[in-house]
Amino acid sequence: MLWLMTAHAAEVNSIAVSPVDAVIPVGTVQRFTATGTFDDAGIRRLSNATLAAGRNHACSVVYEGSIRCWGDNFFRQLGTGGTTDSSIPVFVSGLFNVTSVAAGNDHTCAIDDGQMRCWGANAAGQLGRGTVTTAENQALVPGIVDPVSIAGGFQHTCVVLAAGGVRCWGANNLGQLGTGNTTPSSNPVAVTGITNALSVSAGLLHTCAVLSTGSVQCWGFNSQGQLGTGNTTSSSSPVTVSGLTDAVAVGAGGEFSCALRANGGVRCWGQGNEGQLGNGGTAQSLVPVDVQLQAPAIALATGGSHACASLGTFAYCWGSAGNGQLGNSSVSGQFPDPQFVEQAENVIAIAAGTSHTCATLIRGQVRCFGLNDQGQLGADSLLQRSGTSLPVIGAAIRISSGGFHSCAISFTDKVWCWGSNNDGQLGLNIVSPGDVGIPVPSLIRQDVFSQSEVPIATAIAGGDSHTCALFSGANQGVWCWGSNASGQVGTGNTVSPIRAPFKVVNQTSVPTAIDAGGDHTCIVTTTGTVQCWGSNGQGQLGNGTTNPATSPQMVSSISTATAVATGNRHSCALLSSGTVRCWGLGAEGQLGTGMPQNSLTPLTVTGISTATAITAGLSHTCARLVGGALRCWGRGAEGQLGNGGFTAQPAPVAITGISTGSGITAGSYHTCARLSTGDVRCWGENQSGQLGNGSVGTNSALPVTVDGLVAVNVDAGARHTCALTGGSTNKMVCWGSNVFGQLGNGEILPAQSLPVTVRGLPLEAVALDWSQVGGNGGVLTQGGHLFGTTRSVPSVTATYGDLSGAAIAVVDTDTDGDGVLDNFDDCMLVANPEQLDADQDGYGNICDADLNNSGTVTTADFGLLRSVLNQTAGSSATAAAADLNGSGTVTTADFAILRARLNTAPGPSGLECAGTIPCP
Repeated sequence: MLWLMTAHAAEVNSIAVSPVDAVIPVGTVQRFTATGTFDDAGIRRLSNATLAAGRNHACSVVYEGSIRCWGDNFFRQLGTGGTTDSSIPVFVSGLFNVTSVAAGNDHTCAIDDGQMRCWGANAAGQLGRGTVTTAENQALVPGIVDPVSIAGGFQHTCVVLAAGGVRCWGANNLGQLGTGNTTPSSNPVAVTGITNALSVSAGLLHTCAVLSTGSVQCWGFNSQGQLGTGNTTSSSSPVTVSGLTDAVAVGAGGEFSCALRANGGVRCWGQGNEGQLGNGGTAQSLVPVDVQLQAPAIALATGGSHACASLGTFAYCWGSAGNGQLGNSSVSGQFPDPQFVEQAENVIAIAAGTSHTCATLIRGQVRCFGLNDQGQLGADSLLQRSGTSLPVIGAAIRISSGGFHSCAISFTDKVWCWGSNNDGQLGLNIVSPGDVGIPVPSLIRQDVFSQSEVPIATAIAGGDSHTCALFSGANQGVWCWGSNASGQVGTGNTVSPIRAPFKVVNQTSVPTAIDAGGDHTCIVTTTGTVQCWGSNGQGQLGNGTTNPATSPQMVSSISTATAVATGNRHSCALLSSGTVRCWGLGAEGQLGTGMPQNSLTPLTVTGISTATAITAGLSHTCARLVGGALRCWGRGAEGQLGNGGFTAQPAPVAITGISTGSGITAGSYHTCARLSTGDVRCWGENQSGQLGNGSVGTNSALPVTVDGLVAVNVDAGARHTCALTGGSTNKMVCWGSNVFGQLGNGEILPAQSLPVTVRGLPLEAVALDWSQVGGNGGVLTQGGHLFGTTRSVPSVTATYGDLSGAAIAVVDTDTDGDGVLDNFDDCMLVANPEQLDADQDGYGNICDADLNNSGTVTTADFGLLRSVLNQTAGSSATAAAADLNGSGTVTTADFAILRARLNTAPGPSGLECAGTIPCP
């Protein structure tokens, strides 16, 4: 009955890396960023999933540029418009294009669409608005232009601007604003003397910044040596950390600091009494010491008294484990050696709060561990603390709407369902009292799966009162649950209901697609065949009989199927040729043969030869054709065919006014389509508001627009519809009947004629993979920072899925120290930022003794020099060229330079160019 769209939500269409032609002096760092075009045609900056952890809350930037936060909300730091804590992620309203988020003690800030906004606690002016009033709204921080990196401390906030300057605001009793004094400020003020910062980190009472040279400067409180200067003298102005020349990231913790080096090493300094320096001891250190990691790190985080690093494949934490914040299963003690974080592989971003830690994995999943007294782990758990990582309730990427329930697969590959559970169709293995339904997403039972691997769901389909999903890995195959009175769960019998996931028996082929109908289920296999099971009174199993089946049965004469759609009592398959074949009940023309007829075996739909997708309602069927045209056939009494009429059509008819459909889905008596623009239009029955246009009761035989919705996926249930949104809203919404809570908005009744948000299912985060191709002269981190080491011309590439973007960089030396890299210097041996090129041959005078431009310095050049001896350089072009030493007058000293270069070619050094980088 329900069509499943298997593409990821709001995929990126293209990626571009900038700067395109970066010039990187050896020994300095260049930050690369990526932008991408999305399905909604917008251009947004891409980044590794951005994560932030405050004292008792955390926030994550999710896929399309919005933020979700969870945990403590006493100071309104979650940005939800109230003060209610939340143990599941909630969306921060009004933010649509976020590239960075930072969490202070009890406040939060974000860079949104190139502007900076803050909210939450503000007693010291840490929101930067010129006031000290707590705020729940995301107001602009005035005076901040083009921010690129932000950090939140105990009661202060800092930002790096694109030009390299740093601005801070808030408390300043110990100089943590870096202004050279201890005067607090509720408005942004400039940090003294920094003009080339790359990133900044704010700790309890101190702040640190990474400069483009690879050095680190810190300022503020220094009682434990957290400024890294070799003493404990506090400083209200930036001071340089000892011994760091290749840093790419820095973390300011409670009373200690750490830095990530370009080679992947980590060094920490300051307080070490709980092992937070990671060097195997608990002693304080006034200068950086090496953390004893097993491999190079790619990401770093510092908390109250612990720190963590991602090594790419795995993560390690060290320091205090008093609340489980190290993720090593311990909830007490100190660990001065890095500890392996359990159940957290491929960590690309990591954030540490006071006593909890969160990590973003390569596919966007977020896991947290540590203290949970305010719900800061985001796992909707009653645990006060957890020493092992728990998954943050995450993002829906596939949806399916059943009869009176809905389900989604999250980016954690798990299945969540909500709505009616009278027959166990939610897979929770519970009986809902009075079957009032469950109006919020709930995770299906996990203990039925093989424990050797986390269950990985790849597709989901909801029938009238049952649900099925495809799983890969150790649990590969079809699993179903719910009503089984006709054998539709595939248990080999008709024992019903089946309230927990059950692996369908007698599976002989690997499934690739699935759909669930009224009381039957069908799959497509890797061989192109179709198998069905369940009710078969009208031949909907397609095996030539009307006998029901409690396990998969082969559909006759189909070997090239790519998709399947199941109605109430009929089924259809899309073939690789673009044709469609249907079987089962056809009394209202739903088989599409041109006449009302039933069939126990597949029949070819007339007039369809270029179909790309199919869907089946209760008694009607629809297809999308190449180019975006849509066709429907079968029952039309409610207007579900979309052709302007209310009569059945036994052959396909065109949907009026739609020529660019990108997807189509059929409910019981209504149909919806997503257009190429992302707009959604629906038609047919509207007794429960399932058309989504704000009206109830009036059916429509023509498509109407779902109000205010831009979607990347849409799926119709019996009398409700759900969609994944793209663009700025980035959430899952449903509309229509809600008698069992199938809209997932936390309510049961009334019906909703406009989309409402499903609780707790945000979209997945972007996870870019940065790599370096060609040239070995730099170290590239997963944060997109390239640290130049030796002369080379590398290509810096950002990859997401199958897409990638690249930029060329030149890593070069500056031999004469004049600020012009050798590759672009007309004389690399002598400082000459504005040297005269008198003969205009591309080489500055000081390195060009070939006065007659013959290509070689010869004795003929002596004659030219002699002819202008003792003349000023400005007297003639020849004199200007002959003034080889730039003294202003041609003298005998110039003869010595010419003589030293006799019989050589001109060039930046006066010699032939050599090495991997070409001469100018």
